[in-house]
Amino acid sequence: MKQMHVGALVVGSILALAAAGCSKNTKGPVMPPPAAQAEPTAEAPVAAPALRVDENIATACGLDQHKTAPHFAYDSSALDSDARDTLTRIAQCFTTGPMQGRGLSLVGHTDPRGEIEYNMTLGAHRADAAKRFLTDLGVAGTRIQASSRGKLDATGDNEAEWAMDRRVDVNLAQ
Repeated sequence: MKQMHVGALVVGSILALAAAGCSKNTKGPVMPPPAAQAEPTAEAPVAAPALRVDENIATACGLDQHKTAPHFAYDSSALDSDARDTLTRIAQCFTTGPMQGRGLSLVGHTDPRGEIEYNMTLGAHRADAAKRFLTDLGVAGTRIQASSRGKLDATGDNEAEWAMDRRVDVNLAQ
């Protein structure tokens, strides 16, 4: 009897997670931010790249790596205008330009604050936001791999460095 109860709890938990993952929320993850995370302050302006574009893609698509420096705000997966501009140029390059027919790998990242599961979800939301934008511009979704590393690669320990951790890496698919 205990095994059936545990099994029902596992199935219920999986269904709840699946429903949360299918949410139409495009502003960020469904879960509330962990209490240990603090909002950025007005004294700590954030200016970091939301998209880290592979050098081969940047060269082929005529992107200036120093000009592609938007950022994801704290606890957000919303693409700012700089990220949308960069993704628009990448979409053109991959649909009608020199990278036509090639695949992309989008990897979402977060800063190190918060729980692992929360940050994996937030990183996935960031990669998915970039993928949706690219597919809306004509890049075949089957040519785009979206994944998350969450906070696994985060190196920051202050707001300026955390801002550098909040990004999506855009690479050629293997």
